[in-house]
Order: sequence, then structure tokens, then C-alpha cells
Amino acid sequence: MIDSRLTKHVVSRTLLSVVIGTSFGVFLSGCGNDDASNQKTSTDTSSQPASSSNRAASPMATMPPVRITPGVLNWGDVLPGATSDGSVSLTNLGTEPLKIITVQPGCKCTTTNGLDGAVIPPGESRDLVASLDAQPSPGSRTVQIKVLFDGYSKPLEINGTAVITHPVRARPPYINAVDETKQTGSLMLSASDQIPFEILSVDGKPPRFLRKDIGPKRSVSHVISYDINDHIEADGRYRRWVVIETDHPTSPLIEVLLRHRNSSLDVNPGFKQGAYHFNMGRLQPGTSTELTHLTHDATTTGPVAMIIAEQEGVDIELLSQEVDEENDDLIIKLRVTISPDMAEGFYYFPVRVYAANDVEVTLPAFVSVRPTPDPNRSPETSAAQSIQR
Repeated sequence: MIDSRLTKHVVSRTLLSVVIGTSFGVFLSGCGNDDASNQKTSTDTSSQPASSSNRAASPMATMPPVRITPGVLNWGDVLPGATSDGSVSLTNLGTEPLKIITVQPGCKCTTTNGLDGAVIPPGESRDLVASLDAQPSPGSRTVQIKVLFDGYSKPLEINGTAVITHPVRARPPYINAVDETKQTGSLMLSASDQIPFEILSVDGKPPRFLRKDIGPKRSVSHVISYDINDHIEADGRYRRWVVIETDHPTSPLIEVLLRHRNSSLDVNPGFKQGAYHFNMGRLQPGTSTELTHLTHDATTTGPVAMIIAEQEGVDIELLSQEVDEENDDLIIKLRVTISPDMAEGFYYFPVRVYAANDVEVTLPAFVSVRPTPDPNRSPETSAAQSIQR
């Protein structure tokens, strides 16, 4: 039963979004949008003291004299679905104090510390701390953060970057088969934690190693070959994700995006998802795990009514859902349960998500039904000694 308070909240949020959007739509922009902050507002400054706001009355069409250190906000390697903090220092290189009007991340995945209204004296610095909520799937993430200063029409632009990856990383991070001549290639999988692992399957099929003499053995890295024709579905389309199954204790399934004109999902643009797949990890028969899934624009789509796994032996229970008032995301908590008599192996299957406004989306899901690996594994020691200088 969906909480009636959630439905009431969706209606009230719609009215609130209209008010907020009208007030701030000129300055704020999303990921990848062109900067709209050069548009000047018509403010009556005749009553303001001339000595206090010459810059505010006529903003300078230049960048503020601020140095960003380091030049890029780098979150580094981040686990899928995890939150990571990063920071840069903003130094006032000018001769007058600089007041920050607002800090605006270009993506809902990023939040910053409260620097709105902060003043940076000449020669001094302030730290801008930003938290990244990583997407559930591996890949790169770039975010732009804009800082608008009083008296300057052009905002300061800070570029942020991160690599979303499992402890076992695939290189390259995706298969680029947009050019249909590139149907074959190779992937390197390596464990950043130096825990040796074995590749059990690729989409449920035996892996093809470039070096058969060392391939099947447990190692901290493997190189496998692929042919995209091994990943064709019954309808003639390619799977959106090539999933590599391992016995690594914390990286049981590594999904690699397959980019091809016939691998895109049939999605509803009015039902936006935080992730367009479900990586359920490794589960033993008769066990369960809890997952979190996001849908965007909760005021538009409404609550989720039902989630169904189209795989015998896999049951998905909707535990709770709550709207994040700050970014209008619907946070859904799920419980995935594997039947006690489900056979061991790799499973790739569709999951249907139904919203209260009669829209739905079908997303791929995958799970490894296997025993838990030996927890006493330790990182592999390197025989090479570091050179002392």
C-alpha cells in the first residue's frame, strides 16, 4: 500500500516547482547546458548608495580574479552507488573582497558546502567541498560547478571528474561497436585491491582468454576477447550490458556497456531512472539482499506502484519509497530474494517498473547465484620491491 502522504507530497511539489522554476530558471542550468547567467536582470539601483554597489549595478563582463587549486576537482575512483567528497581551494587574487552569491552544481548528483554569501578577502582562500553521489553503473562522470560572484556577470566554472568503478575494473570501460566494423576486441580486467580472482563467465558463457595458458588461473588481472555477436538477444538486438562474472569477493558482476545502434533500451522519456539496469550482485539460493533504486522528477511520475522480475526464482519486494525534497528524486528500497531451489549460475533477465501515472519501463537485471567466496583471501604480495631513492 502506497502511503497517501507521498501522493499528497507529489501534488504539493508540483506547485512548488513552478514557483522555484520561475524565480531561478534564468541562472541555474543542468549538466551540459550552456551558461545562461550572462542575461542581466533589470534591477532598479537608483535608490542604492553609489559608494556601495558600483559593481553590482554594472557587473563586469569578466571572470572574477580567483585561482582554483587544484585546477580540476578530482574525486578519483568511486564505487558504484557510493558517495565521495572532494574539494578545491578558491583564492582571491584581487585587491577587493569577493562575495559569493551562489554555488550551483550542474548535476543533481553533486552537492556543495554552504558558501552562498561567503566573502573571500584579498589574498585569502576558501575551500569548496563537493560531494558526488556516483551512479550505480561503472563509467566516467564529469560535472561542472558554477560559482557566481557579486559584481561579475560571468560565473567561475569548476570542472569535476570521477571514475565510477568496481574494485575489479574493466579497460576499456565500454565496448564501442557504433562502427559496425568493430565487432571484436579485448578487455582487460584488473583488481585494484590486488585480490586474485577467476573469471567464471561472460554473460553466462565460458570466457575466451587471449592467453589460454594463464587465463583460467586465479590472478589479479585477466585479458579476454569478445565478439559482440555472442550477445545478441532473440529479437535480434544486442544486450545493453556485457556482464563479466567473477569469484572476486566484492566484485561478483562487472557490467560493461555495449554501445551499438541496436543495443539501446526502449525507455519512456517521461519515466526517468537513476540507473537503467539492476546489478543484484552475488546471492546464494534462499537468501536475499536490499537494493536502492532512484526515479527522477517524482512530482511528474508519482510513486512506483509495482516492480516485477521476469525470472523464475527471483522475487522483488517493494519495501518503501520516499521523495527527496531537495532534488525531487523518488528513493525506492527493494528486497531481492532468490528461491532456495534456484540452480547455481548467472542470470540475465528483464525487470518491469510500473509508476502510478500509468507509465512503465523495462530494465535489464543480472544476478550471480553462487556460494560465498572464501573470506580469508588476502591481497597478493608483489615480488618486485620498490626502488629506494
